[in-house]
Amino acid sequence: MKAFLAAAALLAALWPCQPANQTCAWSADQEVEACYTDRSVTIERWGGEISARLDAPPDSTLYPIPDGSAFEVATTLHARPASNVLHYHFTTNAVAWYQPFLANTNLDGDTWEPNPYGGMRVRPAHINGSYALYHPTRSGDYSALGWQNYRAGKFLHIDRPWATDAEGHFTWAELAIIGDDLQVIVPQAFLDVALYPVVVDPTFGYSGTAASDDNPGSAHLLFKATSTPASTGTLTSVTTKGRIRFGAAPEHCPAIYSGTSAPADKLAGVETGTAYTGSDAEVTTNLSYGSLGNGTQYWLGTKVTGGGGSLDSWIKYDATGGTANMYFKVYGGGDTTAWEADSTGYSSADNEKAYIYGTYTATGGTCVPMLALLGVGSC
Repeated sequence: MKAFLAAAALLAALWPCQPANQTCAWSADQEVEACYTDRSVTIERWGGEISARLDAPPDSTLYPIPDGSAFEVATTLHARPASNVLHYHFTTNAVAWYQPFLANTNLDGDTWEPNPYGGMRVRPAHINGSYALYHPTRSGDYSALGWQNYRAGKFLHIDRPWATDAEGHFTWAELAIIGDDLQVIVPQAFLDVALYPVVVDPTFGYSGTAASDDNPGSAHLLFKATSTPASTGTLTSVTTKGRIRFGAAPEHCPAIYSGTSAPADKLAGVETGTAYTGSDAEVTTNLSYGSLGNGTQYWLGTKVTGGGGSLDSWIKYDATGGTANMYFKVYGGGDTTAWEADSTGYSSADNEKAYIYGTYTATGGTCVPMLALLGVGSC
């Protein structure tokens, strides 16, 4: 009997039962799981490696959007509250980056500003004032090594919240994450004249795609890789995400550089690549570089050969907290300059996390981490 109880306890620890009042749902791409009760939700990606939990205030309804793209938290105010700040307890092991408003505002609420290399950055209305959540140490596709496909490392996006009253009047709200306190600040002027009940609605988007747009024009762009294989490996391709800005078929032409605090030396690069299309989509170009070193810092690049002339693209990006993780070099419109041997003449920028990542394989074949732990092969 003791042996049976011990075995049952072990099984319970390994395969815990789902609480009776908890419901779980997967994102449309089956990469994100959200398990929720009437007042809380836990969202996980990459097998639970990165997660977030939110506990909502009273009179909240939690539910996944039917198309599997996001999770909604709708909080109902039945009368004018004593404070215009709603508090949600929020914990995560991801890095959360605020997405500030850009300098200029369009009539539809989108914001924009010039980028440092002669082009433009654009942020949609629902992304202004939002938060992008990323894996703190990983990006890249390690599927061939038996690990995860982290892509650009994005976990979730918490959209800019909004509120509506009983007559359908709408207002944007503000969002702030201070420690474990996620705050939604509804304009007091709206609450003073609203017809109650008022519904306040923060949204947790499942997409692993960066949410703003940047266009490189004629510039060569280099971005700091969040991680590389933990042992010697091979880069096989570089992927970005974007679309045509203008021209028939601008191409994603990638490169890889090495350098500790800044890109220093080119290791490989191509001058022709895979063409963007008219809608946002991943664009992958083969780029082979072997003998990636353990502990070496790498930088992944993209450019459009002939960019800034008759060809240009948009690429997806999120703002970051201010670390120098991108460098650029500007050329004239229609430039066809090849990737440089080093980063001489490049300038730094500190506020962009582009959707770009490498796909890696192990030197000598596929790495299977669990077998390596047992001494069969190595990773």
